[in-house]
Amino acid sequence: MKILIIDKSLPFALGLKQALLKSRLTENNGLITLFSEFDFNLNNANNIDLLFIDLEMLNQSNALEFIKHIKSHNPEFKLIVSSDFLTNLDIIRFIEIQPNGLFAKSISKDDFNSYLKKVLELDYYIDFQAFCAQLEKEKDFANRSQHNLESFQSSNSSELLTEQMSNSR
Repeated sequence: MKILIIDKSLPFALGLKQALLKSRLTENNGLITLFSEFDFNLNNANNIDLLFIDLEMLNQSNALEFIKHIKSHNPEFKLIVSSDFLTNLDIIRFIEIQPNGLFAKSISKDDFNSYLKKVLELDYYIDFQAFCAQLEKEKDFANRSQHNLESFQSSNSSELLTEQMSNSR
């Protein structure tokens, strides 16, 4: 099985490669790892069976044509999308590429192995439970960030008011 990893993060791509090698769910020979400089050249698409791609990489020119080309030449091809922040998910683009799976990069090693097994066996699997959990984390982070910003602005306003009052005396 030829596996291609296209990701903006070298540490994540290397970790994903190691997880795939240790999972024993895929054949190890032919594992290909490429990173953010991938140019989506159609000549590079020969015989790819499984593509892991970062959601942000889909915004690069020719990414969608590259994926469509692979799909048209390999009926067994599987596409799995990963993302740091699932709130950035562009539903229209997601539907257009019709991936076999989607996962948050914060997935645990055990959950990843279970997830990959389901994608390979079922042909299509999105772990909506993990998806919702990730969205909740992002929502909580956004709320805490907003609260911290409001607190900061409030304390700065209080300091300015106190300074103005002492200057006016």
